[in-house]
Amino acid sequence: ADSRRPPASIVHESNANSGGPRSLTPNADSLLMTPPAQAPTIGSEQDRLQAAAENFARQLSGGAAPPETYIKYAHLLKQLERNAQRLDILASGAARHKDKELLRELAGALSEGNRKPEALATFSRLLTIDPLDFDAHNNSGVLLQEMGRLHDAISHLRRAVALRPCNASSLNNLGVALEEARRLEE
Repeated sequence: ADSRRPPASIVHESNANSGGPRSLTPNADSLLMTPPAQAPTIGSEQDRLQAAAENFARQLSGGAAPPETYIKYAHLLKQLERNAQRLDILASGAARHKDKELLRELAGALSEGNRKPEALATFSRLLTIDPLDFDAHNNSGVLLQEMGRLHDAISHLRRAVALRPCNASSLNNLGVALEEARRLEE
């Protein structure tokens, strides 16, 4: 791995709706879907997280949960270190909803689990919904580079740079890919 690349290659630059940074690790209080007055009194943070997980499971068993519920539940499962269940929940949500943020979360989780081909396929699904999605192009480029597919990586990274010409992450990623491909003159 190149020392110039940040250790976590898949980044979540922004929330598409707000344009601001996203918190990927909500606390138990933000995950409990019941109002504070109705929240159970629980001793430890682990107990609170478990109670929130049970609440999410009940919501999803109803069948008509919005994409945000799947995403919040997945964040909670990550905190509980239940990654296989996290992937199942995100995949289930992505099968039910054509939602960019849900696909982005699923691709990130697949990448974290070193399931790069599946993560890449998920980013491709996201790009069919929004061909101008910066994060999907940038992260696809990084995955393709890690998989040794430099030509395809450079193509995605060029699109990311075209979408956000001043973004340091995508400029760095493109530079690293061009250097690796011995195409520095570009």
